[in-house]
Amino acid sequence: MKYRFDALLRLRKNEENLRQKEMAQANAHLILQEDRLQFMKSVEKQTKRGLDERVARDPDINVLLLHSRFYNGLNQQKYVQERIIGEASSFREGRRRGLAEAMKKRRTLELLKERQVEKLRVAERKRETDFMDEVAGNMKRARRI
Repeated sequence: MKYRFDALLRLRKNEENLRQKEMAQANAHLILQEDRLQFMKSVEKQTKRGLDERVARDPDINVLLLHSRFYNGLNQQKYVQERIIGEASSFREGRRRGLAEAMKKRRTLELLKERQVEKLRVAERKRETDFMDEVAGNMKRARRI
C-alpha cells in the first residue's frame, strides 16, 4: 500500500517548529528569572558593602533598622524568585519533553518515507530489468528467424 507521507511530514515539521518556539520562549523566561535573581543578589552585596562603610563611619540605629527591613524584604523577594525559577524550570522541562516527542514523530515519518521511496526504487529497477530481459529475449528470437 502506498501512502503519501509528504503532507504528514509537513504537519510533523510544523509541530516540531511550534515545539521549538515554545521551548525557546520557556528558556528565555527562565533566563530572565535567573537574571532577576542574580540582580537581587548583586544588589544585596552592594548594599552590604555600603552598610559596612556607613556603620564604620557613623553607627546609627535608624540606618541599621532600615537596612534590616530592606534585607528582610529582599530575602522574601529572593525566596519568591527562587520558587518562580523552579516552576519555570519544570515548565521548560515539559516543553523539552514535548519537543523531543515531536522530533521523534517527525523522524519516524521520515524513516517510513525513506523506506517507501526505497521500495519504489526497487520495484522500478525490477520493472526495468524485466523489460530489458524481454527486449533481449525478443532480439534473440529475432536473430534465430
